[in-house]
Formats: sequence, C-alpha cells, structure tokens
Amino acid sequence: MKILAIIFIIFLGFLQAVYAQDILLSTNQTDYYFKTGENARIPIEINNTYGKKISGILQYTISQLINQGNIQLSNYNTEKKSLSVNEENNKVILDVGKSDTPSNFTVGLNFNYNERGNRMVPLGPIVIH
Repeated sequence: MKILAIIFIIFLGFLQAVYAQDILLSTNQTDYYFKTGENARIPIEINNTYGKKISGILQYTISQLINQGNIQLSNYNTEKKSLSVNEENNKVILDVGKSDTPSNFTVGLNFNYNERGNRMVPLGPIVIH
C-alpha cells in the first residue's frame, strides 16, 4: 500500500510539472534613463516553457502625467504588435520613441496569447526618465 501511495505522489508531481507551462516577461530594472532626443529602447526578456513557438499580441501602454500650473493632464498611447515567441529564451527590444523635452513616462506591457485558453502575461510598470 505504501508503494502505491509513493507512486501516486510521484504521478501528481509529474502532472504538475507538465501543466506548469507558461511565458514569463522580465526586465533587468524598473527605471530606465535616456538623454533628451534619444530613442528609449527597453530590452524585454521572454522565457517560454511550452517547448514550442507561441504566437500572440504584445500590447503596451505609455502614459505621461503633465503638470501645468494647477492643472494635471494625462497622456496615454496604446500600441499592439503581433509577436511569435520561440521555444527558448528570447529578447525583444521595445522602442517607445523619444522625447524632445525632459519627461517621465510609465510603460505597462501585456502579452496576450491563446494556449489552452486565453492568457495574459503582464509586465510593468516600467518608468522611463
């Protein structure tokens, strides 16, 4: 009976390892600094544990708060790009453009894909100075 219980526990551990597949997004830091007029390019690491190519949509939102006297304005820009993630570790460069004046931006990032149901992998916030 003990042998049967041990086999069952090993089977559950194997089952969990098989279904623990996912995609992970990461960056080396949460704050990036660029010179005025320089393109803000953020390296994004992607770890795919599915063992196959996964296609989806990379969506990122750039927001900026602007203080003008007693008024605070918000500026939002959302972009979407198709992205195929290879079956290994990947790196993509997120080019969020440049600013001609000193500014602070916040970037939120999602990778949306469909593998055994709709999934969303978030990353952020990333602050660009």
